[in-house]
Amino acid sequence: MEWVKNIIIKMTEDIFIDDSEVGEKIDFLKKSLNPATRNLQCDENRFAINCIGKLLHSLAENKYGPSSMDAKKISTQPRFHGSRSRVGVTLSTPEFPDVVHMVCLGSTVKSWEQLFYEVAHESLHLLGPADINSTPVATLEEGAAVKFAESFYAEYIFPEIGAPPPFSPLSSPGSVYYRAYQCAKKIPDETLKKIRQKFKNFREVEYEGLQELAKNFITEEEIKVLVSPFDYKAY
Repeated sequence: MEWVKNIIIKMTEDIFIDDSEVGEKIDFLKKSLNPATRNLQCDENRFAINCIGKLLHSLAENKYGPSSMDAKKISTQPRFHGSRSRVGVTLSTPEFPDVVHMVCLGSTVKSWEQLFYEVAHESLHLLGPADINSTPVATLEEGAAVKFAESFYAEYIFPEIGAPPPFSPLSSPGSVYYRAYQCAKKIPDETLKKIRQKFKNFREVEYEGLQELAKNFITEEEIKVLVSPFDYKAY
């Protein structure tokens, strides 16, 4: 699966286009990346997955602004853990008291294309992680995450393999993720970046500020949808 290596190199070229050392970075990747295998969790694929996590985090920051979380409390190295993909945290111990937020890949991630898609989605959440069990999350957070994943996939993955992601909220028009995306996709990325700058995180948006910045792109009803708490139980 040479296309996986090609995508990682293309992402690196795009992110570091103005870096004088981009050529050295590309040469290093060409020498260091092993051929991708179908068993995503084998050791030979770990370096490639770490690269994908780091690069997608950079792409998300480039598009929507830097993470609001201290860099020491974030790991951009995705790990396979649990049944559903999410941003999880490490346990606090006396030796390592600070929790570290990371992308946890769920059991549906069984192909490289799905891995790219879900790491992209969760990388958006890594810009401002929160415990959804105790912290209300505005629907815009999930709408922006789906938008980022879909736009990344359309730009990088689909042209390479010619197939959509195996699992996507867009295949479930009745889902709350689909509705969130339908509203968020209408807001240009430049405006989404301004919204995030105003509120620090997408999950913290409020009606007045969002209405001021997004009123030219979405309706009053859609604004109300995006500021309402996302209903994770309705998934």
